Amino acid sequence: MVRRYRQQLRARALEDRRQAAADAAIALWLEGGLDAITLQAVANHAGLSLKSVVRYFGNKDGLLRACMEVAVGREEGEREVPVGDVGAVVEVLAQRYELIADRVVKNGDAELRYPAMRAWVDRARKSHREWLARAFAPWLPARGRVRSQRLGALFWATEVRCWWTVRHALGFDRKAATGVLRTLLDALVASWTNPSVPRRKR
Repeated sequence: MVRRYRQQLRARALEDRRQAAADAAIALWLEGGLDAITLQAVANHAGLSLKSVVRYFGNKDGLLRACMEVAVGREEGEREVPVGDVGAVVEVLAQRYELIADRVVKNGDAELRYPAMRAWVDRARKSHREWLARAFAPWLPARGRVRSQRLGALFWATEVRCWWTVRHALGFDRKAATGVLRTLLDALVASWTNPSVPRRKR
């Protein structure tokens, strides 16, 4: 019994250290971009030895794969909205994109340089599409071409790089950019609205 308890404590401590390293890597990414993530920088930021980080992840690619699980799961948790509430969708995206859009655009070629980043981007896109399918369920058929087209339109309208373009290339402030996104989504929903589904008020 004592041996098993000690094993559980060691396993928990190991997981805590791995989590700390993944959190450190995400913080470094937000602060300085993908190139700021090195095994040594992660070790320093997390208060771990370089040897431990190498043992946990092997190399930078392994570290990025671990970060993917943490980051995507965390992002999903930050995006909970009531089904059919377009206003909540807009507010959540404005909040999240203000935090991450600059880094996403700055590291746009990362998926070409690191196989793990390609997996990260693919996972994030899949997660975003599934989130849109839940949030806009009242206006989406259960299956088929129309569903696919509508999800494609929603994905394009809510793509993080589109937000960045409106904010920076066009120079809109956050409030104005939020209004643009709301206008786009309202227009899409209006074109799909079934008379039996009530429109949400602003």
